[in-house]
Amino acid sequence: MPSLPEEQASNVYAYAVNPAATPNRGLRWGTVSVWFLAFFPWLTMASAIAAFWSAAVDSETSYYWVAILLVPHALTVGLAVLDARRLRDWQHPRVPHWAWSLLGAPAYLIARAVAVRGNTVRGSTPLWVALANIVLSWLAITVGLFALGAFIIWVIQQLSDSMSGVN
Repeated sequence: MPSLPEEQASNVYAYAVNPAATPNRGLRWGTVSVWFLAFFPWLTMASAIAAFWSAAVDSETSYYWVAILLVPHALTVGLAVLDARRLRDWQHPRVPHWAWSLLGAPAYLIARAVAVRGNTVRGSTPLWVALANIVLSWLAITVGLFALGAFIIWVIQQLSDSMSGVN
């Protein structure tokens, strides 16, 4: 196992002995994979819509919807493994375990924010971005469903008006 540089090792030791010690501000914390995880609510919503559509189109024998729903979870685990590996490469003393991603991207991002924030004073931004994306994606789905409902009501009303004189 590679040893830590002397300055980082002394910071790790100081933090282990005294948790109130100043974290190392020089550690990098942002990886590409964590930013993909921060925007994952959009992929999750898209896969839920695709799974619903797949189940509605062919509901007798097709179980494609199960595979469609598993894609975001498999990608979450893969991205969490890559993120944890990169944090270890950057010499972070505490790294979240990838198994947190089995509970979903938000659970991994919470564990990551706790671990990285203990190493450096920054690192919780991906969690806040993910929470904002969760809210925005749910808002988009809600507005979309209301718009779809209004469109269906309008079409039915137009059909009713066009058929009012026919008996």
